[in-house]
Amino acid sequence: MNTKKKDNIIVSIIITVLLFSAILGLIWLYSPDAFKHVKEMRFNDWGDFLGGIFGTVALFWLILGYMLQKQELQQNTKALKLQAEELKNTVEEYRHMVEVNKQQFLLYKKELDILNSPNLIIDLTYSYHYDREHMLSLVELHINIKNVGGEAQNIKIRIKNVDGECEIGNLKRGENILRSTCIEFEKLHLSNELFISRALIEYSYLMDNRIENIKIMEDIKLDNSVLEYLEIVNSIV
Repeated sequence: MNTKKKDNIIVSIIITVLLFSAILGLIWLYSPDAFKHVKEMRFNDWGDFLGGIFGTVALFWLILGYMLQKQELQQNTKALKLQAEELKNTVEEYRHMVEVNKQQFLLYKKELDILNSPNLIIDLTYSYHYDREHMLSLVELHINIKNVGGEAQNIKIRIKNVDGECEIGNLKRGENILRSTCIEFEKLHLSNELFISRALIEYSYLMDNRIENIKIMEDIKLDNSVLEYLEIVNSIV
């Protein structure tokens, strides 16, 4: 029981005592001889007397109880509104927290995806040499690929204007591959490409239980031996 409710009960008791006193005072004021005949009163007279007094007090307590209950209901309604407002604020804070956690998770996942995706450092270089045994002008493609990211699978290299492909296979994080392959010079058509040759590198990797296929284009560098031979061919042509 809170302090305010205790105070209301004490005030009610005091008012009740004052009400009894006022009733008795009015009886004495308007009929001073009434108290002299108390002993002569019969039971039905006592019933009428007490009924009149306590009926007035009961009506007072009825009205007082209604007012107290109404006040308490108003306080409960106010408390429920405050609780509803606090609950709403809590829900908003929780929703904001969920959104922040979601953004943090997406950022973390993005960083993790970048970390786990392959990152290939590719160096492709042509060098020229002449095969005297078969009397062929050959260009040797030097392949140097290093993977500094997640595992790359099924790495393949296709050279523009050249049939076939060079299969590299898989490269795990930190692995490096060095390989060379020879191509007949005439098949490259370098003289018609302004000394430019390009290669298509294809590979795949696993991300979130799905296979991602990647295709990138890389320029193939020409060393001095190729450039010198190209100048000779172009001068003849």
